[in-house]
Amino acid sequence: MEVENHGSNCSRVIFSRDFPPEFGIPCSPFKGFSAVKRIHHYTRDFPPGCGPNSQITTNIYAEKSDRKSGFSSDSSTWRRSVTAVRSKPPLGDVTGKTMVFNASSERSSGEREKVVEMEKLQKISREREKVVEMEKFQKISREREKAVEMEKSQKIFREKEKMVELKNSRKISGEREKVVEMEKSQKNSREREKVLEMVKLFRKRCVEISLSGRGIRRIDTAACAELRKEGKISNQSTLIIGAVPGVEVGDKFHYRVELAFVGLHKHYERGIDSMEWRGGRLATCIVASERHLDKMNDPNSLTYIGEGGVVRRNQVGKPPDQELKSGNLALWTNMNEQRPVRVVRGLNLERSYNRKILYVYDGLYEVKACEKKKGPNGNMIFEFQLTRCTGQPAVPWQACRRYQF
Repeated sequence: MEVENHGSNCSRVIFSRDFPPEFGIPCSPFKGFSAVKRIHHYTRDFPPGCGPNSQITTNIYAEKSDRKSGFSSDSSTWRRSVTAVRSKPPLGDVTGKTMVFNASSERSSGEREKVVEMEKLQKISREREKVVEMEKFQKISREREKAVEMEKSQKIFREKEKMVELKNSRKISGEREKVVEMEKSQKNSREREKVLEMVKLFRKRCVEISLSGRGIRRIDTAACAELRKEGKISNQSTLIIGAVPGVEVGDKFHYRVELAFVGLHKHYERGIDSMEWRGGRLATCIVASERHLDKMNDPNSLTYIGEGGVVRRNQVGKPPDQELKSGNLALWTNMNEQRPVRVVRGLNLERSYNRKILYVYDGLYEVKACEKKKGPNGNMIFEFQLTRCTGQPAVPWQACRRYQF
């Protein structure tokens, strides 16, 4: 024990203890008790008047009884027992191994802290990268949505434009159709006026010739020839398949010549009119008559007997057989090609004393069938079955039979 006096106010007592050999050293056989804290140095400052500052010196090596009581048998001697205090292991010993261990532990703890900090930084960076990637994905998705919306809007806009264009085209086409229909109606009206004017002039000239007393046998042909010379009438073309402009269903004609210059039927005597068509002949119009073997009792159908097979004047005997040529072949072609033909019916008037015939335009017919059979005169004839086309106005046949010139 050593006593240091630092003036009169305070004293410091320094205690030292020696350990047995190899005790407290890390490599000693008592290293199993290395966890036990060792007593190494102890220093204590006493207040004034106590301990070494007093006039009595304390003996640390007093007897046990004296240590427990704090006083010896001699009351004049002051004693004080100091309890050993366990403290942390020393910073180092003779070998220096403990100091190295503490330095490595501090270094490892520092590295661990660095690793933890690095991991935190890496985690934060990964989270930031995830956030950036998410923002990029969201941005791309928003751009895609915008592109899709733009395409949809453009598609709707194009469809609207198409609808507008379609409406405009329909409107324009409707207006064009109206214009075409108007032009057609105007043309038909002009053609109709022309036909009616020619028929009126022709009939007027026929009356004049009959009243003139010139003794002309065929008034119709004479009147037509005179009017042609004067340029007041001109033959309309009969080379038309279907309806003729200016002629309507139910129109009535007094002579076959009228059928010619209005464009219905160009022949004055033959019953079938035809034209060249695809290297052959195609029938354009037929004139049926009750004076022949034609059957016209049904207003919507007709049985027509073909051309030929007639005994000429000043000839006696059996009439010849009809042949599939000329007009008969043309009607056969109409049947095969399903082409319509104009039909004019010749009616015997009930109030006519000289057996006049009224020719009435009955519209368009389809040739449905053709049969070659034996006729009433014993010769072979062609019998054609015709049916009236739908959508045409009806003809008042009873009123036509009571017609007067």
